[in-house]
Amino acid sequence: MDPSIQRLSAADVAAALRSFPRRYRSCIAQASALRATSPDELMARTAPDGTNGTSHLCDAVSTLTLVERALAQVLISDDPALHPAVMDPAVRDWDPPMGTSIETMLEMLDQQCDDLADQVAAVHSPDWARQGHIADGEALTAIDLAHEAVRVGSANLTALERTLAGLS
Repeated sequence: MDPSIQRLSAADVAAALRSFPRRYRSCIAQASALRATSPDELMARTAPDGTNGTSHLCDAVSTLTLVERALAQVLISDDPALHPAVMDPAVRDWDPPMGTSIETMLEMLDQQCDDLADQVAAVHSPDWARQGHIADGEALTAIDLAHEAVRVGSANLTALERTLAGLS
């Protein structure tokens, strides 16, 4: 994980999470305006690398939901077992809900980021050290999960920008 993310305080994590919906919307709106096409059409286009914008947006929403649930488990249970996808992008395989518009997915991102930021802001300092473990045994603290949420939001935003820039 990026060392700069690992140094984020809980307040910084909450602020980053609250910024993601605006940043994703801006990225999509600018690319859509540049290509004079609707966000739904633009996000469905496949880039030369085989990805599309919808997959990056879906990954952000779905993974943040998973991280939020894992953080809740760590905060209320003693050493819960967490799904490997919480920390391993290689085991994440999300399909966008059929027929869901980009605007609806952005609204889902808004809600998910707000919920997770609220959850992060409510954690008491000693609780950041509470642990869970991935099914294969890797231990994670609550702050590790909060940092993963920022990494996921940032990585998917970067991938979305790259994908939309690669479209003709």
